[in-house]
Amino acid sequence: MLILVVVMILTGAYFVFLGEDKIGEVIINELPTDFAEIGNFVINIPSEDESDLPRIVYEEPGAPALTKKLVFDELSVCQSENRAVMCVAMSVTLDIPFGGKRVLVEGVRQAEDKVLVRRIKAFREGELEFEPILGSIFISWHQARELILGCRVSAVMQTHALDIYLTLKDGREIRAVEPTIDEIFRVVDEAKARCGAIQLATE
Repeated sequence: MLILVVVMILTGAYFVFLGEDKIGEVIINELPTDFAEIGNFVINIPSEDESDLPRIVYEEPGAPALTKKLVFDELSVCQSENRAVMCVAMSVTLDIPFGGKRVLVEGVRQAEDKVLVRRIKAFREGELEFEPILGSIFISWHQARELILGCRVSAVMQTHALDIYLTLKDGREIRAVEPTIDEIFRVVDEAKARCGAIQLATE
């Protein structure tokens, strides 16, 4: 019995350490974004270590040509031409939608000048570049659907850039990227019979 209690305590401590919180069957990564920059997407820079890693080249006041290596995982979202997919599910290599383009990268800083990408968006020529936002907690579109259909969301806001902001019933705000514009409306409508009205707003 004592061993079981110790294991339960250690398991709880492990998840607290990781910064994760499980709501129903949805695990929310509690690490907010601390990197959000607009710059140029560059791939295969020779003469550097890890030259196969793509990079964003960006500027800050008084500091031109800064670079960050981009790392992707199962939560990284790739957005181009008004569509968004999980980067690991893309059927083409990253240079096709992003090569040579202006991009927005939002993510979590890692060691050795790397950023774990939560969202990368390619801007179309002439498209308005909006101000990046820090401090977002991202979840996948699949997780967002689960939360809405599980009646755990009180309010939803959609932007023209496919951003979805969810307000949970416990007051927390999290963020996802929908695959196409207005997809969130279909999910909220599907949840209505089971969950009742969900406050919905658009940008």
